[in-house]
Amino acid sequence: MKPAFFLPLVALTACAATAAPPVPSLSPSRAPAEPVDTASHQETPAATISPAAPAVRVSYETAPDPIPGKTPLDGSLNQGGLVYGRTDPGAKVYLDEEEIMVDEEGRFLLGFGRDHPATAVLTVKYPDGRTDDETLTIAPQQWLESHITVAENKANPSAEYDLEKIVADKKLKDKARSKPQRTVYWDEGFVWPAEGCISSHFGYRRVINGSPRRYHSGVDVAAPDGMNPTDYIGTSVYAPADGIVTLAEPDMFFEGGLVFIDHGQQLESALMHMSEVLVKAGDHVSQGDLIGRVGKEGRATGPHLHWSLKWRDRLLDPAFNVPERPDCTD
Repeated sequence: MKPAFFLPLVALTACAATAAPPVPSLSPSRAPAEPVDTASHQETPAATISPAAPAVRVSYETAPDPIPGKTPLDGSLNQGGLVYGRTDPGAKVYLDEEEIMVDEEGRFLLGFGRDHPATAVLTVKYPDGRTDDETLTIAPQQWLESHITVAENKANPSAEYDLEKIVADKKLKDKARSKPQRTVYWDEGFVWPAEGCISSHFGYRRVINGSPRRYHSGVDVAAPDGMNPTDYIGTSVYAPADGIVTLAEPDMFFEGGLVFIDHGQQLESALMHMSEVLVKAGDHVSQGDLIGRVGKEGRATGPHLHWSLKWRDRLLDPAFNVPERPDCTD
């Protein structure tokens, strides 16, 4: 289904935190302290911290009469949110004075990282010389804390061969991200890349083997209730959206089996801890294509799939872009 770009005005309507946003109608996380994308499973959240705030949705009508000063947007104006936009072909778009990619049809993306400030300025410079500025209000989230225990060499690697492996892995990831696709592949929206329940949400403050670490970079999908976690190993992993595979490695130190999919305009999915990787760099994948199998490789405490979504240097919450899923129960 192609995205419907022209929707009725629902200025900042609220819905559940993990409710599915509409299929894209079109339209800065801090750099992590650690040089890797990590994940975990079976976390223990701190009960004293409130859950995340509801998602704040935005959708601006553009036909037949555009709203003066409003650029067509659709998405989640939250910390961790992704917004799709559309403007006139040939226009230039800036987010907080930084130019972002716009395709020949005027489509573009905006991403707001976990710790994004309360506002962002969207600037559109049209081919006829007009300029529109709009201040976007970014809703804050309240972040849980989680405690996990993993193998000590994965929590605090010190052996020379482990450190060399980490450095080599980072070079592979950096190279994979060095030439982002300008082509829009994200316009069909997203689906969950695996069956299961949610064992860990995006943005959790991390305590690993007793030491505070950076926040959880994505969402973890684990065995559905009633299934033995061991039996979850080998579960199919699918491409969450169309794109180009830029990295397909079976044995990364922290991530295990890892696949990067470039969805265009610097939007990337990372799927990790897989027991098998069934694609290769350069492959074009369509939403729903089989790309691997669930595993527990790398820095993980049990079988699960970790899915990160990244726009430019900003990690986003994948759960804002797909239908609601239940949390795993103990």
